[in-house]
Amino acid sequence: MVFGQWKPQEVSEQSKAFYENQHVSFLYRKVLFAGKIEKLLVNSAIVLLPLTSPSAFQEKTVIQYNKLIIV
Repeated sequence: MVFGQWKPQEVSEQSKAFYENQHVSFLYRKVLFAGKIEKLLVNSAIVLLPLTSPSAFQEKTVIQYNKLIIV
């Protein structure tokens, strides 16, 4: 028995429609946001949101595939 090893994560069917650096949109509290996929996860994606001002930090969020809209 081996401890500390994780079994490999399988890609979900929903993730096959998306790829890294793809522009997507999503609704959050009835407001439409747009961004770019940074990384694909098993059931969701990490999305980079555009900067609102030059001094702002780059924002990232995790969104489920079923909530993403391909632009």
